[in-house]
Amino acid sequence: MLGLLNKKVIAIIIVFLLIVVAYNTTFETNKDGVLVLETPATPRYLDPATNYETTGGNIISNVYETLISYNGSSTSEIIPVLVEAIPTVENGLLSPDGINYTFDLKRNVKFHNGDIMDADDVIYSFTRVIRMHQGPSWMVTQVLNESGLIKNDDHSVTFRLYKPYSAFIFVLTHTVCSIVSKDVVEAHGGIEDNSMNEWMNTHMVGTGPFKLKEWAEDRSFISIERFDGYHGTKALLDEVIIKSVSELTTRIINLELGYADAVYVPPTMLDEVRGKDGIVVNEGAMRLAGYFICMNCQRPPFNDVRVRQAATLAFDYEFLMDYIYQGLGQRYVGPWVHGIYGYNDDLDPYEQDVEEAKDLLKEYKAEKGISGDLEVTLYYTMSEISDLVAQLFKSNMDDIGIEVTLQFLSWPSLLEKVKGKDVGTKDEVIGEFEAALLGWLSDYPHPDGMSPIVKWDLRGPGGNNAWYRNDYVSQILNESEVTTNESRKLEIYHEVHEIVAEECPYVWTIQPNTPFVFRKWVKNYVESYNPFMGRYYATVYKDK
Repeated sequence: MLGLLNKKVIAIIIVFLLIVVAYNTTFETNKDGVLVLETPATPRYLDPATNYETTGGNIISNVYETLISYNGSSTSEIIPVLVEAIPTVENGLLSPDGINYTFDLKRNVKFHNGDIMDADDVIYSFTRVIRMHQGPSWMVTQVLNESGLIKNDDHSVTFRLYKPYSAFIFVLTHTVCSIVSKDVVEAHGGIEDNSMNEWMNTHMVGTGPFKLKEWAEDRSFISIERFDGYHGTKALLDEVIIKSVSELTTRIINLELGYADAVYVPPTMLDEVRGKDGIVVNEGAMRLAGYFICMNCQRPPFNDVRVRQAATLAFDYEFLMDYIYQGLGQRYVGPWVHGIYGYNDDLDPYEQDVEEAKDLLKEYKAEKGISGDLEVTLYYTMSEISDLVAQLFKSNMDDIGIEVTLQFLSWPSLLEKVKGKDVGTKDEVIGEFEAALLGWLSDYPHPDGMSPIVKWDLRGPGGNNAWYRNDYVSQILNESEVTTNESRKLEIYHEVHEIVAEECPYVWTIQPNTPFVFRKWVKNYVESYNPFMGRYYATVYKDK
Protein backbone atom coordinates (compact mmCIF):
# COMPACT_ATOMS: atom_id res chain seq x y z
CA MET A 1 0.00 0.00 0.00
CA LEU A 2 2.81 2.35 0.90
CA GLY A 3 4.61 1.48 -2.34
CA LEU A 4 1.49 2.24 -4.37
CA LEU A 5 1.05 5.56 -2.54
CA ASN A 6 4.66 6.46 -3.24
CA LYS A 7 4.15 5.72 -6.92
CA LYS A 8 1.12 8.02 -7.01
CA VAL A 9 3.04 10.79 -5.24
CA ILE A 10 5.95 10.39 -7.67
CA ALA A 11 3.56 10.55 -10.63
CA ILE A 12 1.98 13.74 -9.29
CA ILE A 13 5.40 15.30 -8.74
CA ILE A 14 6.46 14.42 -12.31
CA VAL A 15 3.32 15.98 -13.75
CA PHE A 16 3.87 19.10 -11.59
CA LEU A 17 7.48 19.39 -12.73
CA LEU A 18 6.46 19.02 -16.36
CA ILE A 19 3.96 21.85 -15.94
CA VAL A 20 6.58 24.03 -14.25
CA VAL A 21 9.06 23.31 -17.03
CA ALA A 22 6.45 24.09 -19.67
CA TYR A 23 5.51 27.28 -17.81
CA ASN A 24 9.11 28.43 -17.55
CA THR A 25 9.78 27.50 -21.18
CA THR A 26 6.86 29.70 -22.16
CA PHE A 27 8.52 32.86 -20.95
CA GLU A 28 11.91 31.87 -22.36
CA THR A 29 10.81 30.94 -25.87
CA ASN A 30 7.48 32.69 -26.42
CA LYS A 31 8.81 36.20 -26.88
CA ASP A 32 6.77 39.32 -27.55
CA GLY A 33 7.91 39.52 -31.16
CA VAL A 34 7.36 35.82 -31.90
CA LEU A 35 3.92 34.39 -32.67
CA VAL A 36 3.63 30.67 -31.91
CA LEU A 37 0.79 28.77 -33.55
CA GLU A 38 -0.15 25.11 -33.14
CA THR A 39 -2.21 23.16 -35.64
CA PRO A 40 -2.60 19.48 -36.57
CA ALA A 41 -1.82 20.26 -40.22
CA THR A 42 1.47 20.77 -41.98
CA PRO A 43 2.15 22.17 -45.45
CA ARG A 44 2.65 19.68 -48.24
CA TYR A 45 4.36 21.99 -50.73
CA LEU A 46 5.69 25.54 -50.60
CA ASP A 47 5.80 26.14 -54.36
CA PRO A 48 2.89 28.37 -55.42
CA ALA A 49 2.78 26.63 -58.81
CA THR A 50 2.20 23.28 -57.09
CA ASN A 51 0.46 23.89 -53.77
CA TYR A 52 -3.31 23.36 -53.78
CA GLU A 53 -4.22 23.20 -50.10
CA THR A 54 -4.90 25.80 -47.44
CA THR A 55 -2.05 25.06 -45.00
CA GLY A 56 0.63 25.64 -47.62
CA GLY A 57 -1.37 28.49 -49.09
CA ASN A 58 -1.28 30.30 -45.75
CA ILE A 59 2.53 30.25 -45.72
CA ILE A 60 2.79 31.18 -49.40
CA SER A 61 0.52 34.21 -49.06
CA ASN A 62 2.84 35.66 -46.39
CA VAL A 63 6.12 34.94 -48.18
CA TYR A 64 5.18 35.39 -51.83
CA GLU A 65 2.96 38.05 -53.37
CA THR A 66 0.59 38.28 -56.30
CA LEU A 67 0.31 41.28 -58.60
CA ILE A 68 -2.97 42.23 -56.95
CA SER A 69 -4.84 41.13 -53.85
CA TYR A 70 -7.78 41.92 -51.56
CA ASN A 71 -8.24 44.87 -49.27
CA GLY A 72 -8.15 43.20 -45.85
CA SER A 73 -10.93 40.65 -45.51
CA SER A 74 -12.94 42.03 -48.42
CA THR A 75 -13.85 39.52 -51.11
CA SER A 76 -14.71 42.12 -53.72
CA GLU A 77 -12.32 45.07 -53.35
CA ILE A 78 -9.09 44.45 -55.26
CA ILE A 79 -5.97 46.52 -54.57
CA PRO A 80 -2.53 46.74 -56.25
CA VAL A 81 0.35 44.91 -54.56
CA LEU A 82 3.21 44.52 -57.03
CA VAL A 83 1.69 46.85 -59.63
CA GLU A 84 0.75 50.51 -59.79
CA ALA A 85 -2.92 50.15 -60.74
CA ILE A 86 -5.75 47.69 -61.36
CA PRO A 87 -6.48 47.44 -65.10
CA THR A 88 -9.80 48.97 -66.15
CA VAL A 89 -11.22 50.10 -69.45
CA GLU A 90 -11.35 53.63 -68.01
CA ASN A 91 -7.63 53.82 -67.23
CA GLY A 92 -6.70 52.21 -70.54
CA LEU A 93 -5.03 49.15 -69.00
CA LEU A 94 -7.90 46.78 -69.95
CA SER A 95 -8.99 46.57 -73.56
CA PRO A 96 -12.74 47.10 -74.15
CA ASP A 97 -13.07 43.53 -75.47
CA GLY A 98 -11.77 42.14 -72.15
CA ILE A 99 -8.79 40.43 -73.80
CA ASN A 100 -5.71 42.50 -72.88
CA TYR A 101 -4.74 43.23 -69.25
CA THR A 102 -1.71 45.50 -68.89
CA PHE A 103 0.16 45.90 -65.61
CA ASP A 104 2.76 48.54 -64.83
CA LEU A 105 5.02 47.00 -62.20
CA LYS A 106 5.98 48.67 -58.95
CA ARG A 107 9.64 49.75 -59.02
CA ASN A 108 12.43 48.59 -56.70
CA VAL A 109 10.57 45.60 -55.26
CA LYS A 110 13.14 43.29 -53.71
CA PHE A 111 13.13 39.52 -53.55
CA HIS A 112 14.32 38.06 -50.28
CA ASN A 113 17.77 37.45 -51.80
CA GLY A 114 18.10 41.16 -52.64
CA ASP A 115 17.41 40.92 -56.38
CA ILE A 116 14.99 43.44 -57.91
CA MET A 117 11.76 42.11 -59.44
CA ASP A 118 11.11 42.98 -63.09
CA ALA A 119 8.92 41.98 -66.02
CA ASP A 120 11.02 38.88 -66.76
CA ASP A 121 10.17 37.48 -63.31
CA VAL A 122 6.45 38.06 -63.89
CA ILE A 123 6.45 36.43 -67.34
CA TYR A 124 8.54 33.54 -66.00
CA SER A 125 6.21 32.98 -63.03
CA PHE A 126 3.21 32.46 -65.30
CA THR A 127 5.20 30.49 -67.87
CA ARG A 128 6.19 27.93 -65.25
CA VAL A 129 2.60 27.58 -63.99
CA ILE A 130 1.45 26.86 -67.55
CA ARG A 131 4.29 24.47 -68.39
CA MET A 132 4.42 22.64 -65.06
CA HIS A 133 0.68 21.99 -65.34
CA GLN A 134 0.14 21.15 -61.67
CA GLY A 135 -3.16 21.07 -59.74
CA PRO A 136 -4.00 24.79 -59.49
CA SER A 137 -2.76 25.65 -63.00
CA TRP A 138 -6.24 25.27 -64.56
CA MET A 139 -7.21 28.69 -63.24
CA VAL A 140 -4.58 30.26 -65.48
CA THR A 141 -4.67 27.91 -68.46
CA GLN A 142 -8.44 28.19 -68.90
CA VAL A 143 -7.85 31.60 -70.54
CA LEU A 144 -4.09 32.09 -70.93
CA ASN A 145 -1.21 30.36 -72.70
CA GLU A 146 2.45 31.21 -73.21
CA SER A 147 1.79 33.22 -76.37
CA GLY A 148 -0.40 35.53 -74.29
CA LEU A 149 2.46 36.54 -71.96
CA ILE A 150 3.87 39.78 -73.35
CA LYS A 151 6.76 41.85 -72.01
CA ASN A 152 6.32 45.50 -72.96
CA ASP A 153 9.45 46.68 -71.20
CA ASP A 154 11.31 45.91 -67.97
CA HIS A 155 8.45 47.29 -65.89
CA SER A 156 5.32 46.47 -67.88
CA VAL A 157 3.58 43.25 -68.91
CA THR A 158 0.39 42.40 -70.78
CA PHE A 159 -1.69 39.26 -70.46
CA ARG A 160 -3.52 38.58 -73.72
CA LEU A 161 -6.31 36.09 -73.03
CA TYR A 162 -7.38 33.72 -75.78
CA LYS A 163 -10.99 34.44 -74.82
CA PRO A 164 -12.65 37.09 -72.67
CA TYR A 165 -13.05 36.06 -69.05
CA SER A 166 -14.59 38.54 -66.65
CA ALA A 167 -13.25 36.74 -63.56
CA PHE A 168 -9.61 36.84 -64.67
CA ILE A 169 -8.81 39.69 -62.31
CA PHE A 170 -9.96 37.47 -59.41
CA VAL A 171 -7.91 34.53 -60.67
CA LEU A 172 -4.80 36.71 -60.37
CA THR A 173 -5.33 36.93 -56.60
CA HIS A 174 -4.84 33.20 -56.09
CA THR A 175 -1.50 31.99 -54.73
CA VAL A 176 -0.82 30.06 -57.95
CA CYS A 177 -0.23 33.51 -59.50
CA SER A 178 2.51 34.41 -57.01
CA ILE A 179 5.63 36.00 -58.47
CA VAL A 180 8.84 34.01 -58.13
CA SER A 181 12.43 34.93 -58.99
CA LYS A 182 13.44 33.69 -62.46
CA ASP A 183 17.13 33.60 -61.50
CA VAL A 184 16.51 31.63 -58.30
CA VAL A 185 14.34 29.02 -59.99
CA GLU A 186 16.71 28.64 -62.94
CA ALA A 187 19.57 28.12 -60.50
CA HIS A 188 17.63 25.31 -58.83
CA GLY A 189 16.23 23.08 -61.54
CA GLY A 190 14.36 25.53 -63.76
CA ILE A 191 11.13 24.44 -65.44
CA GLU A 192 10.38 20.88 -66.44
CA ASP A 193 7.16 20.37 -68.36
CA ASN A 194 4.38 18.57 -66.45
CA SER A 195 6.62 18.16 -63.40
CA MET A 196 7.17 19.66 -59.98
CA ASN A 197 10.32 21.47 -58.93
CA GLU A 198 11.37 19.65 -55.77
CA TRP A 199 13.68 22.44 -54.60
CA MET A 200 10.86 24.98 -54.86
CA ASN A 201 8.58 22.67 -52.88
CA THR A 202 10.81 23.13 -49.83
CA HIS A 203 12.46 26.53 -50.37
CA MET A 204 11.04 30.02 -50.82
CA VAL A 205 12.35 33.30 -52.24
CA GLY A 206 9.51 35.77 -52.56
CA THR A 207 8.79 39.48 -52.20
CA GLY A 208 6.41 39.28 -49.22
CA PRO A 209 6.65 40.78 -45.71
CA PHE A 210 8.06 37.50 -44.35
CA LYS A 211 10.80 35.22 -45.59
CA LEU A 212 11.25 31.52 -44.89
CA LYS A 213 13.53 30.94 -41.91
CA GLU A 214 13.31 27.18 -41.36
CA TRP A 215 11.19 24.17 -42.20
CA ALA A 216 12.11 21.29 -39.93
CA GLU A 217 13.17 18.10 -41.71
CA ASP A 218 10.58 16.12 -39.74
CA ARG A 219 7.94 18.76 -40.67
CA SER A 220 7.25 19.39 -36.98
CA PHE A 221 7.37 23.16 -37.48
CA ILE A 222 7.90 25.89 -40.03
CA SER A 223 9.03 29.41 -39.22
CA ILE A 224 8.99 32.64 -41.18
CA GLU A 225 10.73 35.86 -40.17
CA ARG A 226 10.25 39.53 -40.99
CA PHE A 227 11.82 40.72 -44.25
CA ASP A 228 13.29 44.13 -43.47
CA GLY A 229 13.75 44.95 -47.14
CA TYR A 230 10.00 44.69 -47.81
CA HIS A 231 8.63 47.29 -50.24
CA GLY A 232 5.47 47.92 -48.22
CA THR A 233 4.66 48.36 -44.53
CA LYS A 234 7.01 46.17 -42.50
CA ALA A 235 5.64 43.26 -40.48
CA LEU A 236 5.11 44.01 -36.78
CA LEU A 237 6.29 40.57 -35.66
CA ASP A 238 9.87 39.36 -35.75
CA GLU A 239 8.88 35.77 -36.46
CA VAL A 240 5.93 33.39 -36.85
CA ILE A 241 6.41 29.76 -35.81
CA ILE A 242 3.75 27.27 -36.91
CA LYS A 243 4.02 23.94 -35.12
CA SER A 244 2.36 20.69 -36.14
CA VAL A 245 0.76 19.26 -33.00
CA SER A 246 -1.67 16.43 -33.65
CA GLU A 247 -3.06 16.02 -30.13
CA LEU A 248 -5.86 18.47 -29.31
CA THR A 249 -5.29 18.10 -25.56
CA THR A 250 -1.65 19.08 -25.97
CA ARG A 251 -2.59 22.13 -28.01
CA ILE A 252 -5.11 23.28 -25.41
CA ILE A 253 -2.65 22.81 -22.53
CA ASN A 254 0.04 24.74 -24.39
CA LEU A 255 -2.43 27.55 -25.04
CA GLU A 256 -3.49 27.70 -21.38
CA LEU A 257 0.13 27.80 -20.23
CA GLY A 258 0.97 30.50 -22.77
CA TYR A 259 3.43 28.30 -24.62
CA ALA A 260 1.29 28.76 -27.74
CA ASP A 261 -0.28 32.07 -28.75
CA ALA A 262 -2.97 30.50 -30.95
CA VAL A 263 -4.16 26.95 -31.62
CA TYR A 264 -6.63 25.12 -33.81
CA VAL A 265 -9.66 23.76 -31.93
CA PRO A 266 -12.43 22.03 -33.93
CA PRO A 267 -15.95 23.49 -33.58
CA THR A 268 -17.21 20.49 -31.61
CA MET A 269 -14.56 21.02 -28.91
CA LEU A 270 -14.76 24.78 -28.39
CA ASP A 271 -16.49 24.33 -25.04
CA GLU A 272 -13.14 23.03 -23.75
CA VAL A 273 -11.66 26.53 -24.05
CA ARG A 274 -14.64 28.89 -23.81
CA GLY A 275 -14.57 31.12 -20.75
CA LYS A 276 -11.03 30.26 -19.74
CA ASP A 277 -8.96 33.11 -18.38
CA GLY A 278 -6.87 34.91 -20.97
CA ILE A 279 -8.24 32.97 -23.94
CA VAL A 280 -10.29 34.39 -26.82
CA VAL A 281 -12.62 32.20 -28.89
CA ASN A 282 -13.49 33.99 -32.11
CA GLU A 283 -16.31 32.31 -34.01
CA GLY A 284 -16.90 34.83 -36.76
CA ALA A 285 -14.57 33.94 -39.62
CA MET A 286 -16.68 33.06 -42.65
CA ARG A 287 -15.26 30.63 -45.21
CA LEU A 288 -15.98 30.78 -48.91
CA ALA A 289 -17.18 27.20 -48.76
CA GLY A 290 -20.55 25.53 -48.84
CA TYR A 291 -21.58 22.05 -47.73
CA PHE A 292 -24.45 20.19 -49.33
CA ILE A 293 -26.14 16.89 -50.06
CA CYS A 294 -26.11 16.38 -53.80
CA MET A 295 -29.00 14.41 -55.30
CA ASN A 296 -28.39 12.65 -58.61
CA CYS A 297 -30.72 14.47 -60.97
CA GLN A 298 -30.33 11.79 -63.66
CA ARG A 299 -31.22 8.76 -61.55
CA PRO A 300 -34.55 7.85 -59.86
CA PRO A 301 -36.01 8.99 -57.60
CA PHE A 302 -34.14 12.32 -57.58
CA ASN A 303 -34.53 12.78 -61.33
CA ASP A 304 -37.96 14.18 -60.43
CA VAL A 305 -37.86 17.74 -59.10
CA ARG A 306 -40.71 17.01 -56.66
CA VAL A 307 -38.64 14.40 -54.83
CA ARG A 308 -35.68 16.79 -54.63
CA GLN A 309 -37.94 19.53 -53.33
CA ALA A 310 -39.42 17.11 -50.77
CA ALA A 311 -35.96 16.16 -49.51
CA THR A 312 -35.01 19.84 -49.30
CA LEU A 313 -38.14 20.67 -47.30
CA ALA A 314 -37.83 17.66 -44.98
CA PHE A 315 -34.30 18.50 -43.83
CA ASP A 316 -33.98 19.90 -40.29
CA TYR A 317 -31.75 22.93 -40.81
CA GLU A 318 -32.34 24.25 -37.30
CA PHE A 319 -30.98 21.08 -35.71
CA LEU A 320 -28.01 21.13 -38.06
CA MET A 321 -27.16 24.74 -37.21
CA ASP A 322 -27.82 24.69 -33.47
CA TYR A 323 -26.61 21.24 -32.43
CA ILE A 324 -24.27 19.80 -35.04
CA TYR A 325 -22.46 23.04 -35.91
CA GLN A 326 -23.25 24.82 -32.63
CA GLY A 327 -24.21 27.98 -34.47
CA LEU A 328 -20.86 28.28 -36.24
CA GLY A 329 -22.07 29.00 -39.73
CA GLN A 330 -24.97 30.36 -41.70
CA ARG A 331 -27.61 29.22 -44.12
CA TYR A 332 -27.08 29.89 -47.78
CA VAL A 333 -28.59 29.18 -51.18
CA GLY A 334 -26.16 27.76 -53.74
CA PRO A 335 -24.39 27.52 -56.01
CA TRP A 336 -22.73 30.59 -54.47
CA VAL A 337 -22.07 31.45 -50.86
CA HIS A 338 -22.17 34.65 -48.83
CA GLY A 339 -19.13 36.81 -49.52
CA ILE A 340 -19.11 35.95 -53.22
CA TYR A 341 -19.72 38.82 -55.60
CA GLY A 342 -23.21 38.47 -57.07
CA TYR A 343 -24.80 36.52 -54.21
CA ASN A 344 -28.56 37.16 -54.17
CA ASP A 345 -29.32 38.26 -50.62
CA ASP A 346 -33.03 38.55 -51.43
CA LEU A 347 -33.27 34.78 -51.83
CA ASP A 348 -34.35 33.07 -48.60
CA PRO A 349 -33.01 29.58 -47.78
CA TYR A 350 -35.47 26.72 -47.43
CA GLU A 351 -36.92 26.03 -43.99
CA GLN A 352 -38.17 22.66 -42.81
CA ASP A 353 -41.79 21.91 -43.78
CA VAL A 354 -42.46 18.19 -43.32
CA GLU A 355 -46.13 18.35 -44.33
CA GLU A 356 -45.42 20.05 -47.64
CA ALA A 357 -42.62 17.54 -48.25
CA LYS A 358 -45.07 14.65 -47.66
CA ASP A 359 -47.58 16.20 -50.08
CA LEU A 360 -44.97 16.48 -52.83
CA LEU A 361 -43.87 12.88 -52.30
CA LYS A 362 -47.47 11.67 -52.25
CA GLU A 363 -48.11 13.34 -55.60
CA TYR A 364 -44.98 11.78 -57.08
CA LYS A 365 -45.81 8.27 -55.81
CA ALA A 366 -49.37 8.46 -57.08
CA GLU A 367 -48.18 9.44 -60.55
CA LYS A 368 -45.55 6.67 -60.64
CA GLY A 369 -47.80 4.01 -59.06
CA ILE A 370 -45.52 3.55 -56.06
CA SER A 371 -47.12 2.33 -52.84
CA GLY A 372 -44.21 1.82 -50.46
CA ASP A 373 -41.24 3.90 -49.33
CA LEU A 374 -38.65 5.11 -51.78
CA GLU A 375 -35.18 3.64 -51.23
CA VAL A 376 -31.92 5.55 -51.67
CA THR A 377 -28.33 5.29 -50.49
CA LEU A 378 -26.36 8.25 -49.15
CA TYR A 379 -22.60 8.03 -49.60
CA TYR A 380 -20.27 10.04 -47.37
CA THR A 381 -16.73 10.12 -46.06
CA MET A 382 -16.16 9.55 -42.37
CA SER A 383 -15.73 12.39 -39.92
CA GLU A 384 -17.53 13.30 -36.73
CA ILE A 385 -19.49 16.07 -38.45
CA SER A 386 -20.22 14.11 -41.64
CA ASP A 387 -21.57 11.17 -39.69
CA LEU A 388 -23.95 13.40 -37.73
CA VAL A 389 -25.19 15.13 -40.90
CA ALA A 390 -25.72 11.76 -42.61
CA GLN A 391 -27.68 10.46 -39.63
CA LEU A 392 -29.82 13.61 -39.60
CA PHE A 393 -30.58 13.25 -43.32
CA LYS A 394 -31.59 9.62 -42.81
CA SER A 395 -33.90 10.49 -39.91
CA ASN A 396 -35.52 13.37 -41.79
CA MET A 397 -36.10 11.30 -44.94
CA ASP A 398 -37.58 8.44 -42.92
CA ASP A 399 -40.18 10.91 -41.66
CA ILE A 400 -41.56 11.49 -45.18
CA GLY A 401 -41.27 8.00 -46.66
CA ILE A 402 -37.76 7.85 -48.10
CA GLU A 403 -35.74 4.98 -46.66
CA VAL A 404 -32.06 5.95 -46.61
CA THR A 405 -29.17 3.51 -46.37
CA LEU A 406 -25.98 5.15 -45.15
CA GLN A 407 -22.70 3.98 -46.64
CA PHE A 408 -19.28 5.25 -45.68
CA LEU A 409 -16.70 5.35 -48.48
CA SER A 410 -13.13 6.51 -48.77
CA TRP A 411 -12.73 9.82 -50.57
CA PRO A 412 -11.43 8.25 -53.82
CA SER A 413 -14.24 5.67 -53.81
CA LEU A 414 -16.90 8.34 -53.27
CA LEU A 415 -15.53 10.34 -56.19
CA GLU A 416 -15.70 7.23 -58.37
CA LYS A 417 -19.39 6.88 -57.51
CA VAL A 418 -20.01 10.51 -58.43
CA LYS A 419 -17.98 10.11 -61.61
CA GLY A 420 -20.05 7.17 -62.80
CA LYS A 421 -19.16 4.24 -64.98
CA ASP A 422 -17.41 5.01 -68.24
CA VAL A 423 -19.50 3.43 -70.98
CA GLY A 424 -17.93 5.18 -73.93
CA THR A 425 -19.09 8.77 -74.08
CA LYS A 426 -19.75 11.38 -71.42
CA ASP A 427 -23.38 11.72 -72.51
CA GLU A 428 -23.95 8.05 -71.61
CA VAL A 429 -22.35 8.29 -68.17
CA ILE A 430 -24.51 8.82 -65.10
CA GLY A 431 -23.15 8.96 -61.57
CA GLU A 432 -23.52 5.66 -59.72
CA PHE A 433 -25.27 7.09 -56.69
CA GLU A 434 -28.57 8.54 -55.50
CA ALA A 435 -27.20 10.97 -52.91
CA ALA A 436 -23.78 12.03 -51.63
CA LEU A 437 -22.56 14.35 -48.88
CA LEU A 438 -20.05 16.80 -50.36
CA GLY A 439 -18.97 20.43 -50.37
CA TRP A 440 -17.27 23.06 -52.49
CA LEU A 441 -14.47 25.44 -51.59
CA SER A 442 -14.18 28.44 -53.88
CA ASP A 443 -10.76 28.86 -55.49
CA TYR A 444 -11.38 32.58 -55.92
CA PRO A 445 -14.22 34.80 -54.67
CA HIS A 446 -16.23 35.08 -57.83
CA PRO A 447 -19.37 33.24 -59.03
CA ASP A 448 -17.36 31.62 -61.83
CA GLY A 449 -15.28 29.88 -59.17
CA MET A 450 -18.36 28.02 -57.91
CA SER A 451 -20.66 27.86 -60.96
CA PRO A 452 -19.18 24.51 -62.15
CA ILE A 453 -21.45 22.71 -59.67
CA VAL A 454 -24.51 23.57 -61.78
CA LYS A 455 -23.06 23.54 -65.31
CA TRP A 456 -23.98 20.49 -67.39
CA ASP A 457 -20.75 20.58 -69.42
CA LEU A 458 -18.79 20.17 -66.16
CA ARG A 459 -20.84 17.30 -64.73
CA GLY A 460 -19.16 14.75 -62.51
CA PRO A 461 -16.60 15.02 -59.69
CA GLY A 462 -14.85 18.36 -59.35
CA GLY A 463 -17.82 20.05 -60.99
CA ASN A 464 -21.53 19.29 -61.31
CA ASN A 465 -21.66 16.56 -58.66
CA ALA A 466 -25.47 16.32 -58.81
CA TRP A 467 -25.56 15.73 -62.57
CA TYR A 468 -28.02 18.62 -62.75
CA ARG A 469 -29.05 19.55 -66.27
CA ASN A 470 -30.55 22.88 -67.22
CA ASP A 471 -29.21 23.92 -70.58
CA TYR A 472 -30.42 27.47 -70.14
CA VAL A 473 -28.51 27.79 -66.87
CA SER A 474 -25.34 26.51 -68.55
CA GLN A 475 -25.86 28.86 -71.49
CA ILE A 476 -26.20 32.04 -69.49
CA LEU A 477 -23.36 31.09 -67.14
CA ASN A 478 -21.12 30.69 -70.18
CA GLU A 479 -22.30 34.14 -71.26
CA SER A 480 -21.41 35.57 -67.85
CA GLU A 481 -17.80 34.45 -68.25
CA VAL A 482 -17.19 36.55 -71.34
CA THR A 483 -19.42 39.59 -70.96
CA THR A 484 -17.94 42.83 -69.65
CA ASN A 485 -21.41 44.25 -68.99
CA GLU A 486 -21.53 44.43 -65.20
CA SER A 487 -25.31 44.78 -64.91
CA ARG A 488 -25.84 41.81 -67.23
CA LYS A 489 -23.49 39.66 -65.16
CA LEU A 490 -25.40 40.41 -61.95
CA GLU A 491 -28.67 39.73 -63.73
CA ILE A 492 -27.37 36.30 -64.79
CA TYR A 493 -26.08 35.38 -61.34
CA HIS A 494 -29.36 36.31 -59.67
CA GLU A 495 -31.43 34.50 -62.29
CA VAL A 496 -29.36 31.32 -61.93
CA HIS A 497 -29.69 31.58 -58.16
CA GLU A 498 -33.49 31.65 -58.45
CA ILE A 499 -33.69 28.78 -60.95
CA VAL A 500 -31.39 26.52 -58.96
CA ALA A 501 -33.22 27.31 -55.72
CA GLU A 502 -36.47 26.14 -57.35
CA GLU A 503 -35.06 23.00 -58.97
CA CYS A 504 -33.13 21.80 -55.88
CA PRO A 505 -30.26 19.72 -57.25
CA TYR A 506 -28.65 20.01 -53.82
CA VAL A 507 -29.80 20.29 -50.23
CA TRP A 508 -27.79 23.39 -49.32
CA THR A 509 -26.90 22.72 -45.69
CA ILE A 510 -24.44 25.25 -44.27
CA GLN A 511 -21.70 27.74 -45.01
CA PRO A 512 -19.41 27.06 -42.05
CA ASN A 513 -17.46 29.56 -40.04
CA THR A 514 -13.81 28.98 -39.18
CA PRO A 515 -13.39 29.55 -35.44
CA PHE A 516 -9.95 30.41 -34.11
CA VAL A 517 -8.64 30.47 -30.55
CA PHE A 518 -5.83 32.64 -29.22
CA ARG A 519 -4.44 34.41 -26.14
CA LYS A 520 -5.75 37.88 -25.32
CA TRP A 521 -2.31 39.37 -25.81
CA VAL A 522 -2.48 38.58 -29.54
CA LYS A 523 -3.82 41.63 -31.39
CA ASN A 524 -5.30 42.05 -34.87
CA TYR A 525 -5.49 38.28 -35.36
CA VAL A 526 -8.03 38.30 -38.17
CA GLU A 527 -8.93 35.46 -40.53
CA SER A 528 -9.22 36.35 -44.19
CA TYR A 529 -12.38 35.28 -45.99
CA ASN A 530 -10.31 34.00 -48.88
CA PRO A 531 -9.51 30.40 -47.93
CA PHE A 532 -6.28 30.29 -49.90
CA MET A 533 -4.92 33.44 -48.33
CA GLY A 534 -5.58 32.26 -44.80
CA ARG A 535 -4.22 34.64 -42.19
CA TYR A 536 -2.06 37.62 -43.04
CA TYR A 537 0.49 37.89 -40.23
CA ALA A 538 2.15 41.21 -41.16
CA THR A 539 -0.41 43.23 -39.19
CA VAL A 540 -0.50 40.92 -36.15
CA TYR A 541 1.32 41.90 -32.97
CA LYS A 542 1.49 40.88 -29.29
CA ASP A 543 0.80 43.12 -26.32
CA LYS A 544 1.31 41.45 -22.94
